[in-house]
Amino acid sequence: MERVLTKATARIGAAAQVAGRRRLTLQVVAGTIAFGLGFWGWTLQSPPHDASGWLNNFFRTIQLITLHFPNEFDGSMPWQLQIGRLAVPLVAFLASFDVVLGAITRPVRLAALPLTRDHLVFFGMPRLTDAAMRNLLARGHRLVFVQPALQGPRLDVLEGIGATVVDVDPFRPGLFGELGLAKARAVFVATGNDADNANLAILAIEAMAEGGPRSQLPILAVEFERDDLARELGAVVDASARNRAVRFHRLSPDREGLSLELGRRPEVVAPTVVGGPPHALVLGLRGGWEQVLSRLIVALQTRADISPVLSLVLDDDESRAFGTWARQRPDLPLVVEVEILARGVDPLGDAAAEVAWRERTPPPGIAVVMREDAEGLATAMALDRHADRLRTARTPVLVRQSREDRILERLCLATEEGVATAPARIPFGGLLREETIDRLLDPASETLPIALHARYLAAAETLGAGSAAALAAWEALPETLRDADRAAADHLAFLPVVIGRPLPADPADLTAEELEQLARAEHRRWCADRIDRGWRWGERRDDATRRHPSLVPWDRLSEADRQKDRNAVETLVAVGGGARRADPGRGGAERS
Repeated sequence: MERVLTKATARIGAAAQVAGRRRLTLQVVAGTIAFGLGFWGWTLQSPPHDASGWLNNFFRTIQLITLHFPNEFDGSMPWQLQIGRLAVPLVAFLASFDVVLGAITRPVRLAALPLTRDHLVFFGMPRLTDAAMRNLLARGHRLVFVQPALQGPRLDVLEGIGATVVDVDPFRPGLFGELGLAKARAVFVATGNDADNANLAILAIEAMAEGGPRSQLPILAVEFERDDLARELGAVVDASARNRAVRFHRLSPDREGLSLELGRRPEVVAPTVVGGPPHALVLGLRGGWEQVLSRLIVALQTRADISPVLSLVLDDDESRAFGTWARQRPDLPLVVEVEILARGVDPLGDAAAEVAWRERTPPPGIAVVMREDAEGLATAMALDRHADRLRTARTPVLVRQSREDRILERLCLATEEGVATAPARIPFGGLLREETIDRLLDPASETLPIALHARYLAAAETLGAGSAAALAAWEALPETLRDADRAAADHLAFLPVVIGRPLPADPADLTAEELEQLARAEHRRWCADRIDRGWRWGERRDDATRRHPSLVPWDRLSEADRQKDRNAVETLVAVGGGARRADPGRGGAERS
């Protein structure tokens, strides 16, 4: 019963939202029709004989459609006047339909929560777009948002589209039982406080484990904004989740948003000058900038023998923050060359310093703006007006948004439709993407990473494994190792950039030179990924202190390590292309 009711309210709510987007137009049309019929009816009821009579009928009609609601049916009135006065309540109802719908269905949804199955529970302010929520509801997902003191228009919108809102303290005793977490499909925790997120995550794991064995493991996705806390807190949450058969995932809307956009346009990480390095331009450091920079540096590893260039336009505070971040990664120069341009009062940086910068670097293939919403939009527009300064005339510009930005969306739409001549402006990050939720809920999205890990396990029988933890089955792997396989799979989209042509379906169709190029690029990607995860060079491997002897340039690798990179590339091509089963002895995308 609850499932049928939820689907019905979601569909009605979706229709209400369509009407809501055109509410002003509908109200104007309905009001005009009501006024016209009312004026016509009064003209028949009291035919005017002079200007005063016409004026009286005009004011009677104004009073009719603004103040006088009918409380009885008067059969003596002309039908035009009857319709005019009866249309008034319909116009008023249209203006508040979503509020009325939410108020009617909310008690039923709250009462049915303990019996609900496979629902999605969000702790914290919803960071989904309204369109994403409508799409998820339309596909049969049930959404529950737990947020104290959520009132006003946002509450009306959420309840109006069929979501359930529980406006209580998330730490209130007994709440998890009332939310039916033991039967939930996924729980998302993003309260804005990393410590609270970790505590809620541990409590949620205990509640989700009470549901017993399932055909699919329940999912716990937690957002940690600070990298320094994420590694420690994430490890604790991950260990607890694996012990209780819950699948943990670290949420990073900025990183995931960037990954989605880069995957759609891998050409942006190709060199813009023949024989030159890949080059990315970043303006500002806001939000989850550490995750964005790390993901960008990994994606830029598309040259076999040249480090990419990362140019940053930063103010003084941002420069200090980046300096601290870079010092924590002493091997960063192995995988990227960094150029920093002082911002000053100009959002595009110091014009005088740009002259020498332009001589040292090729034009950027992509620009990423990570500033506050209004300032970020202003920076993107400044890039359009002064494209010659930073050479972004043909460069896609990704602009971070922390909330739904209608203006930015319209600018992006105008660019896509060819209305504007500026380079593409693409909103990303900040908001939790619908694609992220789909990937977490759909086991098929992990097909390639799981296959890569399976090949790694097969190869470990003959070549040995780098760590005992990596020998576990996929569901028992620590999240860091699962994410390493995902990172290798994500990089498959950029491999055609390395060799300058589409990947063959069979790795045997790669030339020896292409295989060597791909292996070198794969080693650079692996180094960048390891550095991102806090590893450093060390004479001997030490998982506890994160030291690895292979964090060196290709020329200093042993032949055995080089072969592991070649094996990794062959596995990626074979599994990604789905052409054939590679020899298990070739290894996997994970490295020892």
